[in-house]
Amino acid sequence: MSRSRGKYFTRPIFIVGCPRSGTTLTYFLLASSPGAWSTFGEDQWIFERRLGLRINPTEDVDERGVSLDEYDATPERCEKIYDYFWKEVCNPGMFRLSGFQSGIARKVANRTSRYIRRVLRIPVRMIHKKPRNTLRISFLRAVFPDARFVFVFRDGRANVSSLMEGWKEKRFHTFQVPVGDDPRHKLLRQWAFELPPQWREWAERSLPEVCAFQWVAHNDFMLGIEKVLPKGTAVSVRYEDLVDNTTGELRRLCQCLDLSLGRALLKAAEALPAVASVSPPKKDKWRERTKEIESIRHIIQPMMDRLGYQWDE
Repeated sequence: MSRSRGKYFTRPIFIVGCPRSGTTLTYFLLASSPGAWSTFGEDQWIFERRLGLRINPTEDVDERGVSLDEYDATPERCEKIYDYFWKEVCNPGMFRLSGFQSGIARKVANRTSRYIRRVLRIPVRMIHKKPRNTLRISFLRAVFPDARFVFVFRDGRANVSSLMEGWKEKRFHTFQVPVGDDPRHKLLRQWAFELPPQWREWAERSLPEVCAFQWVAHNDFMLGIEKVLPKGTAVSVRYEDLVDNTTGELRRLCQCLDLSLGRALLKAAEALPAVASVSPPKKDKWRERTKEIESIRHIIQPMMDRLGYQWDE
């Protein structure tokens, strides 16, 4: 193609939030819209490995953690991002028609969607989800100036409890970070989920404290950038509201994002799946860790107040 593939994306939607906050559920539902195109995955290391950015999961982790800003969005990197997503995104409707469970059907649908896009050159509405992007909103806005964002918030007690549960699962371990100041005895700690800036101050703290730090940092990023984003660029949703009033919240989100509801999306809202769960979902499951949650109340209470969550005595 003679011109940038960036022109073939229109108002891409990025779902962001703290890990374990409900971003996967939000993505699963919104990606069911007939107008949505997706890669059907988080593309966990795309920016690092495919674009050659500085972040390595086992070395060269600096004070910025995994955050990126507009200065990281060089023209060359932007083109690589456009090229990657242009090749990978597909329309879920095609998968449903051809049989989503079949690997062969997925390949056929993928190739068909590429052919349609290549011939018609119609901009697609991409939806992408990755909690790491919470720390990269200014970077994504530089890459996709007309991007839209869905901010997912969750009660700090439940979110921290879920993070603690996830930290014990090896599949969520993403980094090995150094702890201690003695260069002769370099100790590494397995770090789960994302690595916000100032992580070094928390590397040697207890698990509840580290998870509280992660929750506060992600929400602080969203609240901070929400103040400077142009009106209509971002829409917020609470995990609790999405679970309790799924159809109503989806209607609101789709209206704000200019997405079609569609039969598939409404059907998905009827029976919410357990997505990315470590253990079976249960209301107020965090109360099983009441003592640990109470120990980090002083860390998460101010952010809970900012988000409008009440601490039940």
